[in-house]
Amino acid sequence: MMWMIWVTMYLISTLSLLTPAMVHGGTADAVVAARQVVLTAAADRHPERFVQGPPTPPPVPTAAWINPPLSVAAQADDPARLKRNS
Repeated sequence: MMWMIWVTMYLISTLSLLTPAMVHGGTADAVVAARQVVLTAAADRHPERFVQGPPTPPPVPTAAWINPPLSVAAQADDPARLKRNS
């Protein structure tokens, strides 16, 4: 059970703490903007905690794949895939 929690948190952290649904659903920018508001407020309230400057959330990833699609060239080179899909 603890392993599954770790894996889930690792996967989400690699997506800038966004779920794949947020990334592909188009809500990621709004979530990151809301986080920036909170981070800015925290930095304004406690500047002594942020000696390296105000924090910024990680950038939004462009995609979130478990198994990224193969390129067209890779699909053409895989006869087994063509057989499975026919």
